[in-house]
Amino acid sequence: MRSDRRIDFSRKPVLNGGLVTLRPVTLADVPLLHAALADVELSVLAGAIRTRAEGEQQRWTVAELEEIYARWGASHDRIVWVIVDNSSGHVVGESVLNRLDLHNRSCEFRIWMSEVRDKGLGTEATRLTMSHAFDDQGLNRVELEVYDFNPRARHVYDKIGFVHEGRRRQALLFEGQWVDAHVMAILASDWYEKLRPDLPSAAVTITRPGRCLRADGVPAFPDPSVTGAGSACGHVLTAYLLRVLRRRWVARAGDGVG
Repeated sequence: MRSDRRIDFSRKPVLNGGLVTLRPVTLADVPLLHAALADVELSVLAGAIRTRAEGEQQRWTVAELEEIYARWGASHDRIVWVIVDNSSGHVVGESVLNRLDLHNRSCEFRIWMSEVRDKGLGTEATRLTMSHAFDDQGLNRVELEVYDFNPRARHVYDKIGFVHEGRRRQALLFEGQWVDAHVMAILASDWYEKLRPDLPSAAVTITRPGRCLRADGVPAFPDPSVTGAGSACGHVLTAYLLRVLRRRWVARAGDGVG
């Protein structure tokens, strides 16, 4: 956890993974995103349309999207990345941290993938995004909402460590049918427990910025004064995360977000 660094969503770094790379949106990406957003199924799963027929109509022009992404790129309350498939170099989706609440060290998360399914790309993109949220930005909470007709995406979020916190009944009216929405969230303590499977459940708590303790009061990660690793939950955790991703829980395919 990099809570020694001020939360700053104007920093929009490139995030590199084995399967995908997350990078800020460029002007050249906008026509590709415009074409991808024409996928009706994406609009359905996001709850952005009321009928499938409505999804057949273009919601934005390329010029309008260029203006939207330019505004988002300069904003201090959201980070928008395109998801690049490392095997092909193609832009295949978008990952977003938005609605930043500085006082409560929290934000919301959304992700979408177009065409590419069952390759684990969306799962890795979600993990890279959560690593940035907790390890680099020092957030305490990230939340999302997923609709009842998207169980595959919920499965991915469960696997990452998101916890189901409640159901918003009949939150969406789609083609004459009411659809429930599920509220899910992951805390910094959840994230670090997932990284340290040898620790008992709920054993790690964030007691203050950069300070992670086990239930017995012993630091869960090496002291930076001894290791020279920076924040107690910073570089050490980043290295540990990479090992975990490679050895223990690199997700397989079959998930709603890819």
